[in-house]
Amino acid sequence: MISPTTTDAALLIPPPMALPAPSALLTLLQVLTFFGHLVLVNILLGSVMLAILDRRAAIPDEKNGVAFMPKTLALAVNFAIAPFLFLQVLYGNYLYTSIILMTVWWLALVPAVMLAYYGLYLSDSEIPVSRRTVLIPTALLLLAAAFLLTSASTLMQRPDQWLHWFSAPHGMLLNLGDATLFPRYLHIVLASLAAGGLTMAWRADRSLRHPETDVDEALWRRRRGLAWFFHTSLAQIAAGLLFLFTQPASIRALFLGGSFLHTAALILAAACLIPALFMARRGCLGLTSAAALGVILVMVCNRFMIRDAMLQPYHKLQASVSPAALAMPHGQSTALAMFLICAVLSIPVLVWLIRVVLHALRSTGALPQNNRRAGAEAEAGEN
Repeated sequence: MISPTTTDAALLIPPPMALPAPSALLTLLQVLTFFGHLVLVNILLGSVMLAILDRRAAIPDEKNGVAFMPKTLALAVNFAIAPFLFLQVLYGNYLYTSIILMTVWWLALVPAVMLAYYGLYLSDSEIPVSRRTVLIPTALLLLAAAFLLTSASTLMQRPDQWLHWFSAPHGMLLNLGDATLFPRYLHIVLASLAAGGLTMAWRADRSLRHPETDVDEALWRRRRGLAWFFHTSLAQIAAGLLFLFTQPASIRALFLGGSFLHTAALILAAACLIPALFMARRGCLGLTSAAALGVILVMVCNRFMIRDAMLQPYHKLQASVSPAALAMPHGQSTALAMFLICAVLSIPVLVWLIRVVLHALRSTGALPQNNRRAGAEAEAGEN
């Protein structure tokens, strides 16, 4: 049922853009690219928080102990471009309106991420302060950026909240009136801690390849990382239920039997999480990580389905054909096809470039060589 508030809010929504390709294809690309971005964000945010909460287990004290963090941040920012572009094509009339309403906070994202980026580099430098002292404000900046992005994501699917602009037209609108905002943010933070635990375990596991590594210490850090994943994933169950039951009744009903697709997605998320928890207790790092990636992918799909269901009443109130669609009735399928072909052709070039860089780093000693290969080279030199 469409309420009077919904009708009033629909008047604020600009006409939709014409889609350059079938919406199903754009949706698939948006989900997959956002999945890659979200994995990197979870790894980064979780690793930074665990470097503060569990310093001994998360990062070594020596230099380069957090060298992967600024690189991960740079990758996360770059990987955000593609899902953002697909999102603006699919929901640009909702997205840009919500961004304008929170302009001040949106612009604050740029210096916050830049300062966090420099903070990560500074934490691994020779400055005469503890690493934790630098990482704490860095973590706060990243957590603030995550909160602002969460607010923007929820604000774009709540046009009824846009009406608050008339009482506070200063570009500082946050979606604080949405009951799902803080449960959703808590869900993201806990997911990041779980991913940070897996990152800790993988880093410890890889350190076992180096002959100078303390094996007992590395194995302890590996178990510690899996323990962080296990316990924060258990907490995620409570946060997920809170997020579900703070949804509007119509949305909640879809996931509780009202829609086969929505209910199946919720069951699938639980079906991936249960083996992930089981494998974590068994110490199976690879299988745990694979199941965790499955959980993240399903949750990304759930996010899309919630957004689409929230915006359905507003879709019905809009004109069936937008002016932009009339100007471009056949879309831009050819241009999209050329883009996808070029993207696929660039993959072997990127693989070759990565191999060249890694070879150069190993040649200069910046990266350790494989132990078996190094031993064979040493033996050949003795002969």
